[in-house]
Amino acid sequence: MSYGRQAEQARIDELLGGLAGALVVRGEAGIGKSTLLEYAAARASGWCEQPGGHCRRLR
Repeated sequence: MSYGRQAEQARIDELLGGLAGALVVRGEAGIGKSTLLEYAAARASGWCEQPGGHCRRLR
């Protein structure tokens, strides 16, 4: 559970709802970057896979 990240999560949801997009997560150590990436991966489940760093649409 990530607290205080509603704006970032909404942006991730918006990106996943479109046809194309990119997500860059950066910041100081310990601010929750990994948690946001885990959220994005969970929301994108079934939408894409990333073999070798490339994303391919599955649905």
